[in-house]
Amino acid sequence: MVRRRVRIRFLKSGMLRYLGHRDFVRAIERLLRRAGIVPAMTEGFHPKPKMSFPLALAVGIEGWDEILELELRGFLEEPSGFSEKCEVRGDYPSFAEELLRRTGREPIQNLVFHTVTDLGPEIKKSLIHNAVYRIEIPRGLLAEIASKLTEILTSGTWPMERENRSPVDLRRSLVSATFSEISAEHSQENRESPNVREISQSVENSGANVPIKSGDMVELTMRFAVTAGADAGPRELLKALGIANVEADGAILSRMALELDPATDERVTA
Repeated sequence: MVRRRVRIRFLKSGMLRYLGHRDFVRAIERLLRRAGIVPAMTEGFHPKPKMSFPLALAVGIEGWDEILELELRGFLEEPSGFSEKCEVRGDYPSFAEELLRRTGREPIQNLVFHTVTDLGPEIKKSLIHNAVYRIEIPRGLLAEIASKLTEILTSGTWPMERENRSPVDLRRSLVSATFSEISAEHSQENRESPNVREISQSVENSGANVPIKSGDMVELTMRFAVTAGADAGPRELLKALGIANVEADGAILSRMALELDPATDERVTA
């Protein structure tokens, strides 16, 4: 049987962002079983599906264009009810289309598979260069924050201590950071996910840490290099800017994109 590799790009939002990476992996494994999708398995005493996430999301962060790579054996024949004796088939015209169809019937709330690409042998395993994040911050703090950000970007180094973790150089990891007006697509008030609106409403009703309206907010976009060493991330930058509490005040930190090496990006054509 010919095994196939696929790359899934997906959205992880709403309350699902509070699910840790290991629990999220187990949820994906259960989704595959329910959909009758048969992954290739590792060898040894505890076989696991051959799946990989190039860069796991930290708890509490949304992912708008996350990546999952999966090696497949095939699909179980549907009429038999997906029992253990089902025949595994691998002769579908498009593995990608069939996987997308099946997972769409067994949805996980706040998880949306954007695309599934059937990877050929010429596409290597994902190699991520940069990760792009965004968050909304109060407009009234813009002048102060912009001044601090300029200081960081023009410095040669910016060491950051991290609790129970090795210190990192924020300046080495930070590629760029910019402010802009919030687009309708990105606005927390206009998200399609009902859970986001429910969270904002519950915080407002509590009378504490009421989120500021979108008109009083601006968007901070941050790009960080991804290396084999210890890297700083968006929360280190927010801490350095003196606004580490914005998430507690209702702002949602989102990872908007994972920028791949062109040699491993299925969307790059020669």
